[in-house]
Order: sequence, then structure tokens, then C-alpha cells
Amino acid sequence: MIGIVCDTGTDVPDEVKHKAYVQVVKLKVLLGDEVIKDREEGNTERIIEFMKSGFPKTSLPSFHEVKEKFQNLIDQGINDIIALNLSSELSGTHNVFRLVAEDLLKENDSLRIEVMDTLSVSIGSGVLIAKTSEMIDEGVGYETIVDSLNQFIPGSSKVFFTIPTLKYLKAGGRIGKVSGTIAEVLNLKPIISVGDDGIYYTAAKARGLKKAYKKVIELATETIKSGNVRIAGIGWTGSDNRTLNKVDEIIETLKGFGIKKIFADHISASLLVNTGVGLIGISTLSE
Repeated sequence: MIGIVCDTGTDVPDEVKHKAYVQVVKLKVLLGDEVIKDREEGNTERIIEFMKSGFPKTSLPSFHEVKEKFQNLIDQGINDIIALNLSSELSGTHNVFRLVAEDLLKENDSLRIEVMDTLSVSIGSGVLIAKTSEMIDEGVGYETIVDSLNQFIPGSSKVFFTIPTLKYLKAGGRIGKVSGTIAEVLNLKPIISVGDDGIYYTAAKARGLKKAYKKVIELATETIKSGNVRIAGIGWTGSDNRTLNKVDEIIETLKGFGIKKIFADHISASLLVNTGVGLIGISTLSE
């Protein structure tokens, strides 16, 4: 059996993360002096409330927390492990995983561990993990899966999203190559993607959030039409009707292209910190 270890910054789909061979390390958020973890009940709502008057911060998982997840797989008799993380340009999580893997390989020479930087984030990383899980379930061998992922990364996974304001990306130091001070004054909303270097950049701009959502769909549609896309993801933040109605619309649009697997979920709390509410994003994996 092959195992997967990832972090919540990859927004791994529910149908995947609950499988016995998958372990997910929870990233952490600092609300002042309080530390809370991703994907625990009520934490998203608490962060949204905190963001009305302050800026939460994120915190890396500890070496021990990451090693524990690897050990959970090893204790199941799983010696072939693939670790997938959100872009190393957006978080130091990948480096913690790498150090843990080096430590484990010194302790046990029967292990095979591949630590892979997805060079993406959230649902952009999630589609890669969904594909990895699919290959495991189909009985594909470890080396073949690793080779396939190396062909997918970078470039095959695309993610496009827009947000009402850039202030949280700026506050968190995750702005990358996205510029928007003048654009925000003119109500121009950036459609953000992640480049092959794992850094955010502006893929397009639109005047107003409604048109920006439309542009996100257009860019994702262009990618779908130009490649063999069988897996797609949708991510969002907040729970207002405008956002949720748009998500439903996107799901129906993607179904119209005959995409085999579509997963949709509110993004993790640790990523919400850098985006604020009102985000809508689409990811695709071209095979």
C-alpha cells in the first residue's frame, strides 16, 4: 500500500482525506495569543469574526506534529509514502516535511518517501492529491505515481481565484507578484493564479467583483477546453448567498464539460487568513 501525507493548505477533498492511507497535518492560525487549528468545528467562523477588527497570523506545524502523521502510516505497515504540500514559496510547511522525511529515512532504510512541492495552493494542490489517490486506488505502482506527479508539476494544475480586497494578502506577506494599490482605487479586481514558480501573479483584471467572478470562470473554461481535464475543484470563503449561488453556478458549468470528478468546499482557515471572505476559485488538472 502507498500512503499520502499532506497539509490542510492543500485543501484535500473530503472523499480523499478520510481514506485510511491519507494523513493530513493541520496548519495553525494565531488569533492574538490564541492558537487554533485548521478544519476544526467553529474555527472558520471565529476567524471571520476576528478579521473584522484584526489580522490573524498563520503558524507552521511542528516537527513532532508532522512526524506523527508519517508514523501513523508506518504503523499501518505502509512503507511507501508520498507527501504533498502547498507551494514552498507561500509557506515553510514543505521544508518541515522535508526535514521529517530525512529523519525517518535515517531511522528506517525500508522506507521510501517522496516529498513533493505542488507549487500550488488550496484546491490547486487538492486536484493533484485527488489524482494521486485515484492512482493508488487503481493499483498504480509507487515509482509510476511519483513519475506522473513530476510530469504534472508544475503546469498541469491550474488555479484561478479572485477576492474582494488584497489587504489580507498584503498583511500576510503573501502578495507575490500581484500588485493592486491603484487597481483597488479603480475597483479593478485581480484574478490571481499561481505560476510555475509557485508564486501568486495576476492572470487578469476585471472591474467589480461580479465581473471578476465571471473572468475566473472564463479562464478555467479556457484551460478545460485546451486540455484533458477530468478533475476540478471549487473553493470559496464566507457563506453569503451571492457567493454560494455563484458556486452552484460554477458546479453546473463544470458538469457541462463532462468532468469526471468535481469537489467543492470552503477553503481552510489558514488560507482564509490571507484572502478574507468573498473568494471564489476554480482549479483544474490537465492530464
